Amino acid sequence: MNVAIAYAEKLGQLITEDLKLGIAVFMEIEGEWTFSWIRYMEKYPFVGEGVGVSLADDTGELCSFNNSITSKNCPLNLKITEDEATTTAEKHIKSILPVLTRGHSMAYEKVGAPCLQVVYPNKMHRGDMEEKYSGSLQPNIEPRLVYEVTFTFSGAVKGQPYMSLPPIPLWIDAETGKVVGGR
Repeated sequence: MNVAIAYAEKLGQLITEDLKLGIAVFMEIEGEWTFSWIRYMEKYPFVGEGVGVSLADDTGELCSFNNSITSKNCPLNLKITEDEATTTAEKHIKSILPVLTRGHSMAYEKVGAPCLQVVYPNKMHRGDMEEKYSGSLQPNIEPRLVYEVTFTFSGAVKGQPYMSLPPIPLWIDAETGKVVGGR
């Protein structure tokens, strides 16, 4: 790992206290060690911001380097509770369920407790589905502290095989209580 840190620093990114190791794994097929650090704002992970270094196992040479760290910050104000975020997310998922399931009857349930993280808002799952592919990260978008509330779905369609959707995480702004996107 020290070699990976040295490469990152040589390429201009210091591995500071706000970067926490997220992955340290040997990729056998590639013959590479991969290390990834995630940026944190205080105790909250900043989704999409981090540093990645891959090294050849046999030589220690640099195979790849990725740096998505920016200087952007956001207020870390918690003005709504976890319960309020969950209620907002449940109301929202009910409102977009017909679009997600194409009119099929499906049950949903929340998975685990909401988790706090910093994200760049996007248009995913906000109800303006026709615009969601118009670009989720633009220079004028500012990061926000959000509760991520994740839902799973299940259901059967009469005369068709079992239908399922992947889990859907919604992002609820921890300051305003509004849906600001998801994954």
